[in-house]
Amino acid sequence: MPFAGIGKRSMPSELLPGLPHTHHALDDAREQAELFANLWEWGGPGEGGSPAGDGGSGGRRRV
Repeated sequence: MPFAGIGKRSMPSELLPGLPHTHHALDDAREQAELFANLWEWGGPGEGGSPAGDGGSGGRRRV
């Protein structure tokens, strides 16, 4: 996928953070940190399971 085509709309839902996008700097930084953590732990497409390896909670975690 071209870099320009990568965004939250094209990501698997299990990677997306469970925090709201509020446009408040601290909240948005937490949201980005959670997204990064989910991406870091993710095995990639077809690897199965949630990024956090928790058996299916969607990989959403508190940072």
